[in-house]
Amino acid sequence: MDIESVLPRHIFYLYGLYYYKNLTLKRQLESKSEALLILNKELAECRSERDQFKLMAEKLQEKCSTLKKNSFKESSLFNDNYDEPISPTSSDSKDVNRSLKFEVDCLRQKLRDALGDVKALRNQLNEQKLMPVGIDSLSLKHLDKQEALVKQIEAMHKLKNQLEIDLQSVIDEKEELITQRDAYKCKVHRLNHEFSVLLKSSNHSVIDIDSLIMENRFLQEHLQQAQEEINLVNQTSNRYKSLLEKKHNKGAIKLALENLSGISLSPEQVQELFETNSTEQIPNSVAATISDLKFMCLALLEYSNDKILALSHQKRANRILAAQICELEHRVENLQGSQLVMFPSQVLLEGYLDSDVKGSNISKQCSTDSLDDKIEKEDKCKKEDLSEK
Repeated sequence: MDIESVLPRHIFYLYGLYYYKNLTLKRQLESKSEALLILNKELAECRSERDQFKLMAEKLQEKCSTLKKNSFKESSLFNDNYDEPISPTSSDSKDVNRSLKFEVDCLRQKLRDALGDVKALRNQLNEQKLMPVGIDSLSLKHLDKQEALVKQIEAMHKLKNQLEIDLQSVIDEKEELITQRDAYKCKVHRLNHEFSVLLKSSNHSVIDIDSLIMENRFLQEHLQQAQEEINLVNQTSNRYKSLLEKKHNKGAIKLALENLSGISLSPEQVQELFETNSTEQIPNSVAATISDLKFMCLALLEYSNDKILALSHQKRANRILAAQICELEHRVENLQGSQLVMFPSQVLLEGYLDSDVKGSNISKQCSTDSLDDKIEKEDKCKKEDLSEK
């Protein structure tokens, strides 16, 4: 059964490529092993030449030593020319070395040329073997195009992911803008209602803007005070928690929760407990520290009692002031003969519903011209009242 009929065309191409790549790698390995053998042979030849040169050098050294010995024995005339028989041997050895170096360089150059020719022939053989299988230059170009398409697909996938992230960020910004728009819409609707109530002023007397500003300041101060109290309570609770954790870790506090569950001691009972406790069986240093602690606890108890007493007096004073304020409100109501407005914002928001925001058209409720006219009239009335006063 033919392989080409079973496998798809591109898989068959890839199979052929991998198969011939494996063959090329095997042949490269064989060529490198052959080159290694050649280099080993050359190394052996160089070693043999080295041994020969060593023997020649030893012979020359022996001749030189013998000549030196003979020179000392012979006359001074011969001593002047004792180096003459050595010079031809050294020159011969230098000539041999030069010729051998030249031959080694020539052989290396030939080896390089042969390796280049072998590589070129192997590439030609691989191309010739790929041709009958069906993997020609066109198929290789087709594979290159497929690789380029895969790279383009990966780039488009990255771009798609980035666009999805950008789209999600835009959607989040849109939701934030929608919430801000709804908040501004409710604010505009509420302000229009307040303006309409303020300008009509049918049921109540004219509300002064200063009263609204004072109410706003009062509410802001009250809110700020509440936030400061909450922060103070959180800080004290965290401080006490940290102190308790440190005490528990050191093992200094051992609370008998089972025995003291449901028991509460008054300051007088705590004072009696400290005063009646005896320190006869305790050492002097420990007794001194305990006495100091008792004195400190008693001082803290006195301070807490003073604070409790001051707080009770302040509560009574606040109750008296609240009763006086209520009485003053009743007197003012009786004097003016109308309803007293303590919180102008409540009067302005009378009859206001949040459900009317969506169905109402804000631009139609109150035109700018009519508002300007009414505001001018109110300003004139206020100026006249001030001039009369």
